[in-house]
Amino acid sequence: RDVLVGMAALVIIVAGLKAASSLMIPFLTAAFLAVICSPSLQWCRRKGLSAPLSFLAVAAAATIVLIGVAAVVGSSVRDFASNIDHYESQLGERKGELMQWAETRGIEIPQEWQSQSTDPQRVMRFFGGVMSSVAGLLSNAFLVLLTLIFILLEAAGFSRKLIAISGGTTERLERAERIVSAVNHYVSIKTWVSLLTGTIIALWLWILKVDYAVLWGLMAFLFNFVPNIGSIIAAVPAVLLALIDPGPTAALYAAGGYVVVN
Repeated sequence: RDVLVGMAALVIIVAGLKAASSLMIPFLTAAFLAVICSPSLQWCRRKGLSAPLSFLAVAAAATIVLIGVAAVVGSSVRDFASNIDHYESQLGERKGELMQWAETRGIEIPQEWQSQSTDPQRVMRFFGGVMSSVAGLLSNAFLVLLTLIFILLEAAGFSRKLIAISGGTTERLERAERIVSAVNHYVSIKTWVSLLTGTIIALWLWILKVDYAVLWGLMAFLFNFVPNIGSIIAAVPAVLLALIDPGPTAALYAAGGYVVVN
């Protein structure tokens, strides 16, 4: 009975999270960005800046970065929508070349795969969905930024609140500071590694003349925070687009670049 009640409660919670996704996604995004910004906030404090000045510096930097990311993604989505017919025709050509190559070597391709799995319109809908999802998240950039600012404000005064809660003793504060220091150290290293990964990927794809290289570099940076499968997820749309244009050779080089960098 207790197991059934627990499962029912889990279903209700999941359903509630899904129903509130329009609010939860911006909040979780802001929380994720706050974790990334936290080491910078601590670094400013160690350099002698007061808590208000540290907060203002980090909040200003976060605002500039968010505006830049929103501009890049918005431009990429508009450009993709205007060139979708070109990509569909290019994908149709690649499909014909693959069929011809398989036929000359006696390789039989299932009829269902020929007619549906590589349908140009289906693939373009996939790309459109990926870009629309990212653009939809950034459409709430103001809400994300506002939530991020409030979280950073709370973080700036966390030490004083913890001392007040503990009745003036520093034992809990020291323990919390050790935990926060360890988390900040990990996040700092992960952020720099992810930034380096995204930068190299963007440069490599730009050299290969793959469209939206900056966007794919941004995705490589973000998905590098997802353990194990994040880099694979980030690579799939970029490699597929490289296959469409410039072509198979560029797609192989792009895939190899992701493997080497990661």
